[in-house]
Amino acid sequence: MSCTYAALILHDSGASITPEAMNAVIKAETLGIAAGGVEDVLDAIAAGLFDVETPSPSLAALWRRAAAAAPTPGVAGTTRGAVQRSSGRVLALAGALLCGPLRISAASKGPRLSDASAVRLRGRSIEELHEEAARRSVVAAAVGTRVEDVHADDGEGGEGELLQQEARRALLSAAPWAGSAEDRSAANDCIRKWIEATGAKVHVADGFESVSDDFERKVLGAALMDLLPAVATSLRSIIAEAKGGLLGAGPSCSRRALATVLSFHWLLERVHFTSLRDRFGLCLPPILQALDKGGADASVRLAGLASLHLLLDRAMAAEVQRFVPPLQHCFATLYPLFLQDDLLAQITVAPFCAGCSLFMLKAYTSGSIWRQEVLDKFLLFGSVHCRSHSLAFRLFLELGLLPLLEREALVLAPRLKLVMELLLQAAESPDARVVLLAWRSLVLLLCGSLRPRAGRYMADLLLRLALGYLTFVASLPPPGLDLDAKGDAHGDSDGAAGCPDAFVSPVVAAMTAAEWRHAVRLRPALRQALASGVGLLAVREIGDVAITSKDRLEEMLMDLDTLLSPAVGSSQRADTKPTQGARAHQLAPALGAFAKFARGAATAAAVQAAGAWPE
Repeated sequence: MSCTYAALILHDSGASITPEAMNAVIKAETLGIAAGGVEDVLDAIAAGLFDVETPSPSLAALWRRAAAAAPTPGVAGTTRGAVQRSSGRVLALAGALLCGPLRISAASKGPRLSDASAVRLRGRSIEELHEEAARRSVVAAAVGTRVEDVHADDGEGGEGELLQQEARRALLSAAPWAGSAEDRSAANDCIRKWIEATGAKVHVADGFESVSDDFERKVLGAALMDLLPAVATSLRSIIAEAKGGLLGAGPSCSRRALATVLSFHWLLERVHFTSLRDRFGLCLPPILQALDKGGADASVRLAGLASLHLLLDRAMAAEVQRFVPPLQHCFATLYPLFLQDDLLAQITVAPFCAGCSLFMLKAYTSGSIWRQEVLDKFLLFGSVHCRSHSLAFRLFLELGLLPLLEREALVLAPRLKLVMELLLQAAESPDARVVLLAWRSLVLLLCGSLRPRAGRYMADLLLRLALGYLTFVASLPPPGLDLDAKGDAHGDSDGAAGCPDAFVSPVVAAMTAAEWRHAVRLRPALRQALASGVGLLAVREIGDVAITSKDRLEEMLMDLDTLLSPAVGSSQRADTKPTQGARAHQLAPALGAFAKFARGAATAAAVQAAGAWPE
């Protein structure tokens, strides 16, 4: 009941209305709503989220009642602590309802991911960081490190869109409360009321189109600076009431675990990394408890690992280092399990690899033997478990290996041989997306601090460059493929022009229509990556000046010709099968086209690095 003058008259027992009586009634009304009424409403909302005995009811009316129970800022009788506790519980319950889609690809992470990179230089000076960036400038224009084109859709129903739809479908199936637009709108209004009750002002700032836009980016993020402890405490109480574990997680337990990690994901997407200073220990235990009590539920693992990745992203390295044992145990026991036709388990590789790479970068100092143990298990997971699943392996390369190479390649130095073997095998894949990610990783190795050791694999790299060029650049489409699948591949293929005997790679001949479409779509990016690889192989030294040697390139091309000449020469033997002779006869001009391509790429690299060929 509102505390108006009319309400005072209706509640007056005949005594005169004095200022003291008015204040007493106002205090009683306010405390009755803030302390008692809102808790009952929030209990009803929690029951609607976690009760599995009956279908989830519409929560919009309950959210409106909770919004109406928000106290007016500055009214006597309300304490700041009580308002913050109630606001924290409102945010904790609303986050499970408002959590948006979990983004699968690193290309769609958005600008809010901070990684707090400005506060962790790991003992290196600004000058050293600038020198390292300068060494990478040799290939910055040609390749870069972004992988958006790997996940670009082939029009309607592309792979990236299908992955997002699968993740959303699985989460909506496990969290039926999150599908109502009316409930979400009412929860948003309730959050605004309670944030205003804490004293924050909701206004539209310059550059924002609406109150909602400004509220998400400004007011809520600022309010979480004070409310995050209350929210974390409320979420901890939610997961503490869940009864279950790896072998005995019931439906109610799984729903509580899922609601906890979804709420954390929603909050961590909006919180600034400075809000987590000295609060990492408040947020980490509920997430780990939810992952433990969720058991083998794939939806809990997906949302929980995504929340853990965001938490590690926002956290300071010094705070992550205080919680190494539980985090190390978490990443050692929560590897995604690939069961038959389980697409969600492969999607879970994305947050797992992204979080594990951040953990290795932040949790350990250089040379730590514990980090070596984590790295060994991580590489084993990628090279053995993910290798037989194309989607999982691509996510491992993109979100696990590439970030380590970009940020701190020396982490991989103790296991460089295993990393090179993994990437060289990936460069032989018939999947153009895997080949592109492999060559971008190899390019980062060749232009980084591990180049002297990676240079020992020059012959292997040149052979994979030739195979990649012949398969994805020079080859014509698979024979017998319909015209719709071929598209305009003839005009984009180096093998289509100037070759009396059209060259078709044996790998391409075995491709399906879908695989060939990926190869055609990624052909420009693959051509750039291969050109950058050739240019780096021809570089003798990367320092203040990159020296590109024409003689070195010619020597490597001669060695390659010697290696492949038996296959070409075998076409002249009488006992050679006709099909083998035809393929060998087609290979010679294709190798000539690769040599021309390599010389052009090396010349472009020399002009970019030093301005001209050295005399």
